Amino acid sequence: MTFGLNTVNGIIMVWMFTIVGLKKWPLKGIVTGSAFGATVNAILSGFQTNKVAPKDSNSNLSYALTNILTGFVAAWSITIFGDKTMFSKKIAKNVTTNQDELLTHPDFINGVHNQDYPTYLQ
Repeated sequence: MTFGLNTVNGIIMVWMFTIVGLKKWPLKGIVTGSAFGATVNAILSGFQTNKVAPKDSNSNLSYALTNILTGFVAAWSITIFGDKTMFSKKIAKNVTTNQDELLTHPDFINGVHNQDYPTYLQ
């Protein structure tokens, strides 16, 4: 069960790295691993049988450290063994053409050339 849940975490991390990039990958891996591990432990502790409940504070700390280490190792594996072309894509946002820029330029608004007017009137 742990292997399957960590596989889901790895898929989520690959998707996240594809969207946001690989900068600061250790921090992203640690945060994602901690958040996913804590969520999984919380969900599994809600079951009537097979509870994942820490017996003392050392067990709880070891769960947290294990989740941090798992997130770091998963992020490291993704950056080392992953296909680099997946992570270098940039998502195009609001690509403007020259015509759009021309119509919104302060000197040329809506087809009217505004060079004749003083700057403070524009």
